[in-house]
Amino acid sequence: MEDRFSVYAPTLGMKTRRFSTDEVRQIRETYAAGKATLDTLAKKHGCSTQMIWRLVSGDKYKDAPGPLTVVHRRRTVRPRAQKAAPPKSVEIKVGSTVKLRSGGPGMTAVQVDDTTICAAWFDAAGRNHVGAFPVNAVEVVS
Repeated sequence: MEDRFSVYAPTLGMKTRRFSTDEVRQIRETYAAGKATLDTLAKKHGCSTQMIWRLVSGDKYKDAPGPLTVVHRRRTVRPRAQKAAPPKSVEIKVGSTVKLRSGGPGMTAVQVDDTTICAAWFDAAGRNHVGAFPVNAVEVVS
């Protein structure tokens, strides 16, 4: 006998809707790939948006197959497999010219360890600054 999951939305006056494990997997994979919104999936499967969210987040159906979508505060984060590969790391040495990946002035690395880089730079007025940054927040300027 195939596993089935029951979903009920009493506030919307909807009747119980049963999902097979294949339906749950398909819903999760579709949402994780960004091919459909919660509203679209809810209309397609005849249930509330909240119930679809509970399926894709694994809130109530953790044993069902398919990628889970997690939430951090008000931001939805797609499954890790959907993220882009991290940028290639170039070895940063003392004396290397680096800059923040987000932009900014060129800086000279003055101290480097596995996780942190200490860099010095001059602003437009010629004042010297020194700051510590995570290694993955900077890139070597060629």
